Amino acid sequence: ADDPNLSFRCRMAAGFDTVCLAVNGVAYDQFEIDIFAADRRIELSDGGAEFRLYRPRADKHYRGYAHLEEAEKWTEGPVGGYAELYRAIRDYFRDGGQLGGCNGQAALANLAVLDAALESSRQRGTAVVPVHSLN
Repeated sequence: ADDPNLSFRCRMAAGFDTVCLAVNGVAYDQFEIDIFAADRRIELSDGGAEFRLYRPRADKHYRGYAHLEEAEKWTEGPVGGYAELYRAIRDYFRDGGQLGGCNGQAALANLAVLDAALESSRQRGTAVVPVHSLN
Protein backbone atom coordinates (compact mmCIF):
# COMPACT_ATOMS: atom_id res chain seq x y z
CA ALA A 1 0.00 0.00 0.00
CA ASP A 2 3.07 2.26 -0.14
CA ASP A 3 2.63 2.78 -3.89
CA PRO A 4 0.37 5.78 -4.60
CA ASN A 5 -0.20 4.46 -8.16
CA LEU A 6 -2.72 1.64 -8.00
CA SER A 7 -3.42 -0.95 -10.67
CA PHE A 8 -6.73 -2.75 -10.38
CA ARG A 9 -9.33 -4.85 -12.21
CA CYS A 10 -13.02 -4.07 -12.05
CA ARG A 11 -15.74 -6.57 -13.09
CA MET A 12 -18.60 -4.62 -14.64
CA ALA A 13 -22.25 -5.57 -14.12
CA ALA A 14 -22.53 -6.14 -17.89
CA GLY A 15 -20.06 -9.03 -17.55
CA PHE A 16 -16.78 -7.58 -18.84
CA ASP A 17 -13.63 -6.52 -16.98
CA THR A 18 -11.93 -3.16 -16.96
CA VAL A 19 -8.27 -2.97 -16.03
CA CYS A 20 -6.55 0.14 -14.69
CA LEU A 21 -2.77 -0.06 -14.99
CA ALA A 22 -0.59 2.40 -13.14
CA VAL A 23 2.75 3.37 -14.66
CA ASN A 24 5.42 4.32 -12.15
CA GLY A 25 8.41 6.56 -12.67
CA VAL A 26 7.25 8.51 -15.72
CA ALA A 27 8.11 12.20 -16.06
CA TYR A 28 4.86 13.17 -17.76
CA ASP A 29 1.12 13.08 -17.17
CA GLN A 30 0.06 9.55 -18.07
CA PHE A 31 -3.66 9.23 -18.68
CA GLU A 32 -4.73 7.06 -21.59
CA ILE A 33 -7.63 4.70 -22.11
CA ASP A 34 -7.75 1.75 -24.49
CA ILE A 35 -11.07 0.01 -25.12
CA PHE A 36 -10.66 -3.44 -26.67
CA ALA A 37 -13.56 -5.14 -28.46
CA ALA A 38 -13.60 -8.21 -30.68
CA ASP A 39 -13.52 -6.15 -33.87
CA ARG A 40 -11.92 -2.81 -32.91
CA ARG A 41 -9.85 -0.83 -30.43
CA ILE A 42 -10.59 2.72 -29.31
CA GLU A 43 -7.75 4.79 -27.88
CA LEU A 44 -8.13 7.98 -25.85
CA SER A 45 -4.81 9.78 -25.62
CA ASP A 46 -3.36 13.22 -24.94
CA GLY A 47 -5.20 13.41 -21.62
CA GLY A 48 -8.48 12.45 -23.30
CA ALA A 49 -8.31 15.10 -26.03
CA GLU A 50 -7.58 12.72 -28.92
CA PHE A 51 -9.57 9.66 -29.96
CA ARG A 52 -8.44 6.98 -32.41
CA LEU A 53 -10.41 4.06 -33.78
CA TYR A 54 -8.46 1.00 -34.96
CA ARG A 55 -9.97 -1.80 -37.04
CA PRO A 56 -8.47 -5.16 -38.05
CA ARG A 57 -6.87 -5.43 -41.50
CA ALA A 58 -5.29 -8.42 -43.17
CA ASP A 59 -1.85 -8.80 -41.63
CA LYS A 60 1.03 -7.43 -43.70
CA HIS A 61 3.40 -10.22 -42.72
CA TYR A 62 1.45 -13.38 -41.87
CA ARG A 63 -1.36 -14.83 -44.00
CA GLY A 64 -4.52 -15.62 -42.05
CA TYR A 65 -3.84 -13.09 -39.29
CA ALA A 66 -5.02 -9.52 -38.82
CA HIS A 67 -3.42 -6.47 -37.26
CA LEU A 68 -5.02 -3.25 -36.08
CA GLU A 69 -4.81 -0.23 -38.31
CA GLU A 70 -5.94 3.33 -37.55
CA ALA A 71 -9.30 3.88 -39.24
CA GLU A 72 -10.37 7.23 -37.75
CA LYS A 73 -8.94 10.00 -35.60
CA TRP A 74 -10.74 12.94 -34.06
CA THR A 75 -9.96 15.59 -31.49
CA GLU A 76 -12.29 16.73 -28.74
CA GLY A 77 -10.23 19.75 -27.77
CA PRO A 78 -7.90 20.52 -24.90
CA VAL A 79 -8.36 18.77 -21.59
CA GLY A 80 -6.91 20.93 -18.85
CA GLY A 81 -9.26 20.51 -15.94
CA TYR A 82 -10.71 23.51 -14.22
CA ALA A 83 -10.71 25.95 -17.14
CA GLU A 84 -12.94 23.64 -19.20
CA LEU A 85 -15.09 22.83 -16.17
CA TYR A 86 -15.68 26.50 -15.35
CA ARG A 87 -16.39 27.30 -19.00
CA ALA A 88 -18.94 24.45 -19.20
CA ILE A 89 -20.70 25.66 -16.02
CA ARG A 90 -20.74 29.25 -17.32
CA ASP A 91 -22.20 28.12 -20.66
CA TYR A 92 -24.79 26.00 -18.87
CA PHE A 93 -26.07 28.97 -16.86
CA ARG A 94 -25.71 31.47 -19.70
CA ASP A 95 -27.20 29.40 -22.54
CA GLY A 96 -29.17 26.72 -20.69
CA GLY A 97 -27.42 23.93 -22.60
CA GLN A 98 -26.54 20.46 -21.42
CA LEU A 99 -23.95 20.26 -18.71
CA GLY A 100 -21.53 17.52 -19.66
CA GLY A 101 -19.73 15.18 -17.32
CA CYS A 102 -21.13 12.76 -14.81
CA ASN A 103 -24.06 13.26 -12.49
CA GLY A 104 -24.01 12.77 -8.73
CA GLN A 105 -25.04 9.12 -8.94
CA ALA A 106 -22.21 8.28 -11.37
CA ALA A 107 -19.73 10.28 -9.25
CA LEU A 108 -20.66 8.22 -6.17
CA ALA A 109 -20.24 4.99 -8.16
CA ASN A 110 -16.78 6.14 -9.28
CA LEU A 111 -15.82 6.95 -5.69
CA ALA A 112 -17.01 3.49 -4.58
CA VAL A 113 -14.76 1.84 -7.19
CA LEU A 114 -11.75 3.93 -6.14
CA ASP A 115 -12.42 3.19 -2.45
CA ALA A 116 -12.57 -0.54 -3.23
CA ALA A 117 -9.25 -0.33 -5.12
CA LEU A 118 -7.62 1.45 -2.16
CA GLU A 119 -9.05 -1.10 0.29
CA SER A 120 -7.83 -4.00 -1.88
CA SER A 121 -4.37 -2.45 -1.91
CA ARG A 122 -4.35 -2.07 1.87
CA GLN A 123 -5.53 -5.66 2.42
CA ARG A 124 -3.47 -7.04 -0.46
CA GLY A 125 -6.62 -8.87 -1.46
CA THR A 126 -9.89 -8.16 -3.18
CA ALA A 127 -12.44 -5.62 -2.04
CA VAL A 128 -15.90 -5.82 -3.57
CA VAL A 129 -18.15 -2.84 -4.19
CA PRO A 130 -21.72 -3.95 -3.45
CA VAL A 131 -23.84 -3.81 -6.57
CA HIS A 132 -26.57 -1.83 -4.83
CA SER A 133 -24.12 1.03 -4.13
CA LEU A 134 -23.65 1.53 -7.87
CA ASN A 135 -27.36 1.92 -8.62
